[in-house]
Amino acid sequence: MAKQLGSKDFIMETDLAKLPYLHGVVKETLRLHLTVPLILREVVRVNVSLGGFHMSNGTGVVVNLSAIGWDERAWSCSHKFIPERFLLGKEVHSIGKDFIYKPFGMGRRMCPRMEYTTWSVPLLLAFILHKFEWRLPGGIAPDEMELSDRYGTMLNRATPVHAAASIM
Repeated sequence: MAKQLGSKDFIMETDLAKLPYLHGVVKETLRLHLTVPLILREVVRVNVSLGGFHMSNGTGVVVNLSAIGWDERAWSCSHKFIPERFLLGKEVHSIGKDFIYKPFGMGRRMCPRMEYTTWSVPLLLAFILHKFEWRLPGGIAPDEMELSDRYGTMLNRATPVHAAASIM
């Protein structure tokens, strides 16, 4: 990141265009670790058959977005963290008909702060990566970290992640 931004004191919103890999990291993180893995109570608007099941108009449906993010049919090597999958010329958007990537939900229950989040998270992440040096406490190597999730209506880490920051 220092190569793209140099020794600037502050990251500006205009700098984010120079950081496509950072955007890939954010999108890949949201694909694998949704804040709200289940969309509760979507309603079928027309009679439809899906996966061999018939659903009548008005049927309530719970959509497991987390399962879609981990589905091998939608994502090659779905269990691996590969930010490059969002950089290879195939734009995957969180709105529209791209059903394989919905980190902010969908339909009427979509996160109302989606636009703010897609702007602020990369900006905040760029700032803290640019201004701080990060290390894991206790000499833990990154590949030794426990990164499993605890599922519920909200997604939480099974073991909290701790990191130490020092000003560069």
